[in-house]
Amino acid sequence: MPNTTVTLMRRCQTPKGWRRHPVAFGKNGRVRPEYVLIDGKQVHCPDGHYVLRFYRGAKVQYENAGDNAATAYTLKLAKEKLLTAKTAAQDAGIVLPDVPGRKYLRRETNRYIQDRKDAGAMEAARKSENVLNEFILTSGRTFVDEVTKQDIFDYHAYLRKQ
Repeated sequence: MPNTTVTLMRRCQTPKGWRRHPVAFGKNGRVRPEYVLIDGKQVHCPDGHYVLRFYRGAKVQYENAGDNAATAYTLKLAKEKLLTAKTAAQDAGIVLPDVPGRKYLRRETNRYIQDRKDAGAMEAARKSENVLNEFILTSGRTFVDEVTKQDIFDYHAYLRKQ
């Protein structure tokens, strides 16, 4: 039976360099943001990001889960369900298509800005960078598919107040 276990890890800066460590959970059962377990002790590691560790066959795989602890934990649960569904489908003789990963808003805005710079539109790149960075800060969204019409309207209202 294939392995459907997914471990939430944090890749962070330690005195020994960049390492992956399991995340620490609080007494309430939630992920403690920016805390990892090192030798059984909870250690604060502010520099880093969350990753999901799972196995594809005998090979270990890592998948970026972002900077937000709650979002990373939600992605962990979703990945476990996906692996369980794929295992059940495989046992039933059904092939499930692969779903492309979610796109990070910050990464996509950086790609757009770099595209503008590559096209020689430096002024457009500078203005886009200002607007998009401000939008990301005011909307609080992490992924592109989370942005709604209401976020745009709220951003326009924010600009009018400014």
